[in-house]
Amino acid sequence: MNLTRSKPGILIVIAALCGIAFSFSQAPAQQKQPIHITYSENMYATIAVVAIEKGYLAAQGLDVKHASEGTATEVLEAMVGGSTDFGIASPSRIEVMARKKLPVKAIALNAYGFTGSVVVPRRDQTTKAMADLKGKAIAVQLGTGTYGVWARYLKHVGLSAKDFTIKNTSNPLIPAAMESGSVDGAVTWEPSPTRMVRKGIGRVILGPDDLAKPINSPYPFFLIAPSRLIEQKPDLVQKVVNAWAQSVKYIQENPDDVARIMQESMKRMRGITLDINDVKREAYLTKYDRLRITDTDIKDTEELARVLVEEGRIKAVPAIRSVIENRFAEKASAR
Repeated sequence: MNLTRSKPGILIVIAALCGIAFSFSQAPAQQKQPIHITYSENMYATIAVVAIEKGYLAAQGLDVKHASEGTATEVLEAMVGGSTDFGIASPSRIEVMARKKLPVKAIALNAYGFTGSVVVPRRDQTTKAMADLKGKAIAVQLGTGTYGVWARYLKHVGLSAKDFTIKNTSNPLIPAAMESGSVDGAVTWEPSPTRMVRKGIGRVILGPDDLAKPINSPYPFFLIAPSRLIEQKPDLVQKVVNAWAQSVKYIQENPDDVARIMQESMKRMRGITLDINDVKREAYLTKYDRLRITDTDIKDTEELARVLVEEGRIKAVPAIRSVIENRFAEKASAR
């Protein structure tokens, strides 16, 4: 074979092979990494919804294969079971993570702000304070952060849950319980209070600030991820937190559009149509302005756990700091 004569042909073949190799080397870089995010059916999902709707996760090279809805318990179960990568967790779930030493970490603050209220039947025009309801039936979902804030408020005003007949009721069922007349009051979170007032079946006697401010509760919600993902794919985790930062920035600068997005999202998630002004009000109650988990957030979560200790539900306040991982929030960029 005459290699000299074949040189142009060889060069063409080599160039073609190099082109193929280059093409294959570029393919993985162009593929988006799939992730699964799980969140509850409420306004605390705002950052996640906006990050998906506005394409911030996609811009980080991520493909949200599933954006699921579920209760706070289901979110944590999905993460421990390995069926989700990221989730939104309430303070009560952070307590469970720490107490059971689950392989899950809180990697950023998702939002903060209490949205619970105490509601009485519309026909009750005399009740003004919790003391007026002593001995009466109160619907509340036990084990939730909302219950914890209420219990702390009761202690602040010299009362306790033992002063009432507690009806452990799933939060979505509380409006029906109120309408049926089976309870004399309820401790529930948005959008249930607004819906009960709008339907004319309930009246708010204590709003979010009335309950949370006296006990200095910021009521934080957290972005969580499994420890194995943090250890094996820290770059991916950082991309998600970066998208969270972009979403927070958009929420601060475009409140009207965010209200529209969440109005549509709540209709998809829960099948309810909320008045746009009610959505804006709830968004105001829920703060989106930082990602770093502070000492105040940790202390508040510890105080919520202390309620369970005092009621004999758990033995001791768990080490909340053991499940906090702030390095991704500290490095997050909204650019």
